[in-house]
Amino acid sequence: MNTPEKNKTMRFKILSITAIAMSLFTIYTTSIGVVSIHLQRTVHLTFAVILIILGTSHSKNKNFKSIIDLFLIGIVIICSIQLIITYPNLVAGGNITTIDITSGIIFIIILLEVARRTMGWTLPIIALIAISYSYFGSYFPQLFAHKGYSTERLIDYLFLTSDGIFGVALGTSATFIAALVLFAAFLEKSGAGKVFIDLALSLVGRTQSGPATVAIFSSSLMGSISGSAAANVMTTGVFTIPLMRRVGYRSHVAGAIESVASTGGQIIPPIMGAAAFVMAQYLGVPYAQIALAAIIPALLYYLGIFFSVNAQAGKQGLKRLEHSEIPKLLDVLRRGWITLVPLVILIFLLLVIQLSPILSAMYSIISILILYLLQNGLKATWELLVSSLEAGSKAVTTVAVACGIAGILVGVFMLTGLSYRLSEILIDLSNDNLFLLLVLMMVASMILGMGVPATPAYIIIAVLAIPSAIQLGVTPIAAHMFALYYAALANITPPIAIAAFAASSITEDHPMKTAFTAFKVAIVVYLIPFLFVYNPALLLKGTQIEIIYMTVLAFIVIFALSSSFAGWLGEKISLLIRGLLIAGSLMGVIGDNVTFKLLGISLIVIVSAYFYLWKKIAIKNA
Repeated sequence: MNTPEKNKTMRFKILSITAIAMSLFTIYTTSIGVVSIHLQRTVHLTFAVILIILGTSHSKNKNFKSIIDLFLIGIVIICSIQLIITYPNLVAGGNITTIDITSGIIFIIILLEVARRTMGWTLPIIALIAISYSYFGSYFPQLFAHKGYSTERLIDYLFLTSDGIFGVALGTSATFIAALVLFAAFLEKSGAGKVFIDLALSLVGRTQSGPATVAIFSSSLMGSISGSAAANVMTTGVFTIPLMRRVGYRSHVAGAIESVASTGGQIIPPIMGAAAFVMAQYLGVPYAQIALAAIIPALLYYLGIFFSVNAQAGKQGLKRLEHSEIPKLLDVLRRGWITLVPLVILIFLLLVIQLSPILSAMYSIISILILYLLQNGLKATWELLVSSLEAGSKAVTTVAVACGIAGILVGVFMLTGLSYRLSEILIDLSNDNLFLLLVLMMVASMILGMGVPATPAYIIIAVLAIPSAIQLGVTPIAAHMFALYYAALANITPPIAIAAFAASSITEDHPMKTAFTAFKVAIVVYLIPFLFVYNPALLLKGTQIEIIYMTVLAFIVIFALSSSFAGWLGEKISLLIRGLLIAGSLMGVIGDNVTFKLLGISLIVIVSAYFYLWKKIAIKNA
């Protein structure tokens, strides 16, 4: 007799087998075998849809024999097989049949449903609005009107070509993202997360903001390989948040700091978030170039957070961690160096040898297995292999579905000409004013990022707004990085701050309180994209002198603004000092006059030096 427990166990077994099969398919198609692009993308998305259906049962009792779930899985497989068989014929000039149209409609409906299950209603609703717009374009105001498209034309474009669902975004998910997420799974399963936290503790644990700085350091390391802010919070936060609370941080502050630190993982090399790989495809440049360009903005991000949390620790007079709680650096390296070697190999292959991300990931995975085998034996290595293959596929499913939905949106935008119209509208609204256009892009990126993952949010902005910024003189990589940065920051931006909400589930504090605190902690880093748009040297676009000069200037400005907003410079500072720091920062970043910039930086240095000197004299005379 089949009991619910047995059915549930069977469901999990099939889920695991399917996940492992997806990872093996990824390895085969990205590094060993040769298959058509459309076949690769179709199978990749089909695997993702099936895994989500298996992992999110429609019925309340989660019975594997749920009729709806079995029906959905069967139908999506049939539709995918139909597409795989039909596509070569269509490319050769064959006619679209009623079966093709029906398969496309059903597949899109199922795709919207699995997106709803994993990401909520926002993205599916946006997709449905876009589809409706493609049908009823003639009823819209003249500015947005178009002739309208039939069901056959729409399904042909969205489902039966490589311009819609199976476009660039999904192609990136099936190759670069899938390979590197798989590497991240192997690295995490091999114990890298614990080593990262111990390494952070040994390096910065004795500072007054020690636990918070540990969160920043470890979350940046872990986030750089996971690429998901919420997932990173749930990985490192279970350790760092209790640690922060133990030394006196209030629960919502601890959650806020962890969520802000984890969010930065989407913009810090070597792996960054999934959107960075899509960016490389849109720009037509090697991913290594994107990773290198992101280094200085990422450092500025974490520097700004460090200054902010350090000021908070000083203002609250928090106690430091005990020596017994801090591992010795040499012990950590002696115990964990073998876990860190694959990450070093990945960085070397990506940035020095400049291999493709796929080959870099595969070679790095092989290094993990070899090192783990030498250290732990055959049985443990086999268990690592199986669990990592399973975890890697599960981690990429949401990205794959998000990229598929993004393909629907991009397809509609291109088919109807909406992308070109909105680009013109943005330029008109900004009245050719670059700063105003950037503000509009910032707002749009964060609003989209609040309701959908960073990847589709970035893709939508890339299609709709980035051409406008480039037209007004912004370098392409700066425009794309600007959109990516704010799409990531949406994770900590109220009212829908996913990373902060994830942290609140650990702290058991109010989600919205955590979100607003996260926004306050990160307030300075919201200004960084404007810095690199107006100063491309921060993206390594310029001479060595320009890059060094702008980097030092940006570091000083971030320090001054962080100190001013926090009201702390070793001790509480007056409104006058805060005002002078802000004035110096504005002088340092506004305009092209070098003398004016140097005067601003000099003001910051003089005020800071005077303040510390005055404090030192006061202590000596006390």
